[in-house]
Amino acid sequence: MTVQTVVTGLAWMGIGIRSVKSALKDILRNAEHEVLLCAYSVTGGADSILEELEDCLKRGIKFKAIINRFNKQPPEIQKYLLNLVKIYPYCEVYDFNDLVEELHSKLIVVDRSVALIGSANLSMRGMKQNYELGIILRDQEVGTISKCFDSLLRLPTVVPVTIKID
Repeated sequence: MTVQTVVTGLAWMGIGIRSVKSALKDILRNAEHEVLLCAYSVTGGADSILEELEDCLKRGIKFKAIINRFNKQPPEIQKYLLNLVKIYPYCEVYDFNDLVEELHSKLIVVDRSVALIGSANLSMRGMKQNYELGIILRDQEVGTISKCFDSLLRLPTVVPVTIKID
């Protein structure tokens, strides 16, 4: 099993541990087939990560995201992601909208062979300011993590976001 630690937070940066943001970018740049994403919160502070995700789509890579309470995310993020769904037929964004439970997972899986799991939200604070810790896995266990993602998609409270026609 290959495990790599990644961090954010000023005291943790610069001590030979890679940042969450740079690791995410590299993982996405190396994607060949599919990207899976679970997110609790997505804000404009993660623009560079969203741009990397869009670059994946431009390269023909399938993208599936499950986002907690999509309609509670910032309007500009909703609009951006809905536009990706509109442009790319292999881009799927789902809303986790349970009345009681929250999707608090922060996860990116690439090609069902590499996963980054951690505490960082896709936000300015999560990518730079907070003290966040994560791991990158390259192992058979990533297949199990991918199955967990797939099982979320089968929940009745996980529904595709829809594009509003004006």
